[in-house]
Amino acid sequence: MSLFICSRQLKIAKNLILRGLRLSDIAASLHFANQHYFTHSFKEMFTVTPGQMSRLFKGA
Repeated sequence: MSLFICSRQLKIAKNLILRGLRLSDIAASLHFANQHYFTHSFKEMFTVTPGQMSRLFKGA
């Protein structure tokens, strides 16, 4: 996945997380090779894991 496409997909993923979708469903629907790659890429871009992002906004 190119850097541009990965960046775009991660921004979409963030929006889907904020809407409350399941992380595994998000990773699969955005065509990440696996959950680990999705989590690693997400943390690189946003400095928190998808799970942490989800918990932060559920508690808000």
